[in-house]
Amino acid sequence: MRGRARFCYGRCCGHCDDAWLRAALVAIISPGPEFIGKGLKPKNLLIGDASSRLFLQFDWFSMRGRKGSRPQMRRLIMARISTVPTGKTPATLIIALTIAVSLALLGSMAFAAQNRFTLKAPNGVAFSDFKGYETWQDVAVSQVDGGLKVIVGNTAMINAYRKGIPGNGQHFPDGSKIVKIEWSQKKNPESPYSVTVPDTLKSVSLIEKDSKRFPETSGWGYAQFLYDPATRTFKAYGSDASFAKQVCYSCHTAVAGKDYIFTAYPPR
Repeated sequence: MRGRARFCYGRCCGHCDDAWLRAALVAIISPGPEFIGKGLKPKNLLIGDASSRLFLQFDWFSMRGRKGSRPQMRRLIMARISTVPTGKTPATLIIALTIAVSLALLGSMAFAAQNRFTLKAPNGVAFSDFKGYETWQDVAVSQVDGGLKVIVGNTAMINAYRKGIPGNGQHFPDGSKIVKIEWSQKKNPESPYSVTVPDTLKSVSLIEKDSKRFPETSGWGYAQFLYDPATRTFKAYGSDASFAKQVCYSCHTAVAGKDYIFTAYPPR
């Protein structure tokens, strides 16, 4: 197979060197110790296998700032896949394609998004029970030291609030769900006056009413999922199911007279 084929594998951090890259590819394409390396230049690497006569050329392209400033990033390009005229076999093409596909898959896997709705808290409260919470109606907002929160509720919760619950002495019905989303806070630099706005997501806390599932906590099931902005992933809080009663429920007992819900539904 002669000719040129170009594959872009995205940005390169530049921390590896040609020797490391060459050793990695030898392990993939070389069945024995025979190995040919040619054209080892600062911005070029040609790799070949003595048995299959397969040569892969990688070019380092540097994108520089104005007036020759230092490179802003380096991009690794597979610039050529070729074999010599003799000894050509179908396996050569298969090896070349395997390398290209493998590198592309590794790159995509590194940025695969987490599916939060597969997560469960140790007490069984599932993120999937709250699908669509991003569009639920707001109940209220609150501010704590270093954080801003918005509290939203599902239709059952909002309807109960509108009927005067819990102020009328009645309890929220089973199926009521409420979500508390918390961010760190910062000042809005664009506002002409002092405005505090959300910054980095910190956690998503979930509460649902199910008297049969959660009799020990007055019918309420609790969960909290902590967010890691570095990996863009959530992790359930609590090492075992006891956290719901010992941490969450013990706090909410302070408002037992309001059916264990702190947040009121203010006029709007």
